[in-house]
Amino acid sequence: MQIKSLAFTAASVASFILASVHEARKLVREGAIGKFRGLQISLSTPTDYITSRPDHWANKLPGGVFGESGPHVIYMTLAFINPVQKVSVEAKKLMEYPWSPFEDYRIELIGETAISSIKMMYATKQWMARVEIMGEEGNVDRRSGGNEPCQVSSRGAETGADRDVDPERKRSTPEELGGERA
Repeated sequence: MQIKSLAFTAASVASFILASVHEARKLVREGAIGKFRGLQISLSTPTDYITSRPDHWANKLPGGVFGESGPHVIYMTLAFINPVQKVSVEAKKLMEYPWSPFEDYRIELIGETAISSIKMMYATKQWMARVEIMGEEGNVDRRSGGNEPCQVSSRGAETGADRDVDPERKRSTPEELGGERA
């Protein structure tokens, strides 16, 4: 029963991240946050979902869990930064599971005018997902845990006052965004 619940949560996190990227792409196309300037993606997957389970299929991949989650955050980044000019990856071993090469990953993907910073953590007891898109005139900040509208903020250039960009905006579905893939 617990594994089924966790699998649903994993699908929910993946769906949340993808919907966040679709929403952000739409806002960038519409000019709601100005010119795209950067991206941050943070993910945390509970230890008891993958890391502590030697027979989990992700632990059998050549890169371990990085081979499962890494491609997803990379293709999401490519929706905003393409081509990537430089890549750096740092990893740290935090736990005593010999089948898990690392449990903390940091990835930087650098493009001509923007950087994507990615954090993937597999040494906690909770699920967490956050996507933050920074624009020249505002940002999109989405966090897992609810169906709240996408948080979009902008700073008025002349007054310096914070203002919401369309505060009544509801979260778009991928279908409403034209079904595009990130």
